[in-house]
Amino acid sequence: MSAVRSHKIGRPVDRTLPQRRREEILAAATIFFARHGYLNADIEVLAEEIGIGKGTIYRYFPTKDQLFRSALQRGLIALYATIGEEKRAHLAEDSDDALGAIRRGVIAYFTFFDQHPEIIELMVLERAEFKGRGKPTYFKHRDQYLGPWRQRLRSLMARGVIRRMDVDTIISCLGMVMYGALVTHPFLSGRGRLAEQARGVLDVVFDGIRAKTPTARAERQVP
Repeated sequence: MSAVRSHKIGRPVDRTLPQRRREEILAAATIFFARHGYLNADIEVLAEEIGIGKGTIYRYFPTKDQLFRSALQRGLIALYATIGEEKRAHLAEDSDDALGAIRRGVIAYFTFFDQHPEIIELMVLERAEFKGRGKPTYFKHRDQYLGPWRQRLRSLMARGVIRRMDVDTIISCLGMVMYGALVTHPFLSGRGRLAEQARGVLDVVFDGIRAKTPTARAERQVP
């Protein structure tokens, strides 16, 4: 009689564990770096807070540098996913109201950072700790999403809603205002939420500061 082989039936392999573990580490690292800074962030202490071994973190992220950049990248991916969801929610409106679509996108942008101020901290840290080491992660991600903004602005120009000018100049100026509002907000007390400031930014950028009078319009034509 041939021997019957016995097979141990173990726990099923959890194929989602690596991704879940990676997400857990990045979520904790984002808060940790924002709280302690880059230089003072001890990976062993982070591992203890998560409840895993330090080696586990290094298995997913071989260096502290990579962990930090991955945490910031994760936050920025979430930012543009949020803006994309806002766009999809108003898709029908956006086709008839490109200016409104831009307004909603800007407000969604600032609202995201109201909810995730730790991402602003990481952006500031990257500029301070990795200066001269290539384009900051924030700008790399921003540049990937400028296509729809350019299309909307060209549409507005074609319809006479805004004056004709270089699209990239508009994007650059608006981008500088938005980025500046983010990085200066933590240092300004009594300014309220970023989303509230967004309305002021949009008012100045879209409507200007000149009175809408015949005199003001005439002055605008003077070289």
